[in-house]
Amino acid sequence: MLWLVWLAMDLSGLTGWLVQEWYLHDTDWFAALSALLVAGVYAAIVPRSRPACFFIILLAGGWWAGYIILTGLLGLHMTPPRSDNWSGCLGLFVALVFNLVRGQNRAALQVTICGFLAGGIGFAVGDFVNMLGHAQWGPIGHFEALQGLDCWKWMEQLFGLIMGIGVGFAFLRRIRPKLAAPAEDQSGGNLNTIGLLFLLIVMMWANLHKNVLNWAKGSHIPDSLFGVRAQWWFLLVGLILSAIIALAIVRRHRQNLPLMPSSEFGRGQLLFLAILWISIAGAFTQALPVMAGRGVFFVHLTFWITGGICSLIILGLSGKSTPQPEAQISASDQFWKHGGRYWISWLLVPFLIILLAYLTVSAHDKPLSGSHLRFTKDVQQ
Repeated sequence: MLWLVWLAMDLSGLTGWLVQEWYLHDTDWFAALSALLVAGVYAAIVPRSRPACFFIILLAGGWWAGYIILTGLLGLHMTPPRSDNWSGCLGLFVALVFNLVRGQNRAALQVTICGFLAGGIGFAVGDFVNMLGHAQWGPIGHFEALQGLDCWKWMEQLFGLIMGIGVGFAFLRRIRPKLAAPAEDQSGGNLNTIGLLFLLIVMMWANLHKNVLNWAKGSHIPDSLFGVRAQWWFLLVGLILSAIIALAIVRRHRQNLPLMPSSEFGRGQLLFLAILWISIAGAFTQALPVMAGRGVFFVHLTFWITGGICSLIILGLSGKSTPQPEAQISASDQFWKHGGRYWISWLLVPFLIILLAYLTVSAHDKPLSGSHLRFTKDVQQ
């Protein structure tokens, strides 16, 4: 329901009008406000949805609290003149942690903390390498082969790699021993089907339609074919592909799709590979018109190499695991409680960030091009 409201706001132009009328530091405040309103109204109309609606209200309220306190009252701006969504996202994260603590969901809380730590470390390390590239430090400035390779993408990929490794290790602990499934995750339920529809149809439309817009803008496709604009032909192809995927999902929901692997592990492999290679192919076709640049070519080469390595790893897994005990551990069990190593990790992170900041500053003796002061009130609106 909330996604439908956001889609209607975008298509009707309401989102654009709200942004023009109330800028609010280029944040997604309209999404947080509409989430509060939609969740509140839906909870009043459908009583059985109130736990889920309360969760959405809590997250949206946390976003507003973070933005109002950090940016509105304290005047902190992390990346001027860019968006200050960071403050709302921080408030949302605090609200999420509060909800997990209140519900004693220790398993989810542990994964959340691990993701937070791994993501923070990944971003710090990735941005450190990005700054070395911008500063043309050491071998990067000495060897021509290492120049012009889009060091910003180095940061993005290192960030994702380190955070992915951290989250992956966190989830491994939920497999051995096995975490008890939540009450809403029942066989034959509709949540998995809805999830597939969003992953394979909605998410793909939201991202891949930009390729067609960029091709048309850059005059890389004809204006029309047989008197019909080229964009409409792409729309037709997209609808046919979406119908194929939707039919497969519905047939699988009815347990009537021989093409689909019978095991959960096999279905997980297929879903991972499908999303991985659709994303790689989508990014590649978007960048193909400007692939002549060394930086763009190198970035997409690494995408294909990384995708190939991930595919080899996935296909190399047998799916056979050691026998697990029948008993499953609930999410609130003391087994999932944080140990000393997690608190030690928290204490080490500030020292790592300070060290990386010192090394980054030492890599250059003057401000880099495009630099901005962070956390300052002197921001152009």
